[in-house]
Amino acid sequence: MRCMHVLVTSRREVDIEESFSQVPPHLGSISSIRVQGTHLEHDIKKYIQRRLQHRLYQNWKPALKLVVEAKLASQADGM
Repeated sequence: MRCMHVLVTSRREVDIEESFSQVPPHLGSISSIRVQGTHLEHDIKKYIQRRLQHRLYQNWKPALKLVVEAKLASQADGM
């Protein structure tokens, strides 16, 4: 018997939840883990900071990078 595990990430959206509720039972069970809170925004900020270190953004002023980081992290809504 073969086994496959799939990880799907998304914002909490009704249409997506409904789609997964229609998975046929023979495909197995679906578990949902909701992650939210300030720690999630912190992780997003760390990711953005790392991306802004790329050479594409080397000419950006540090102040602009801080604004971009804050705006994206605060409005990411978990994504």
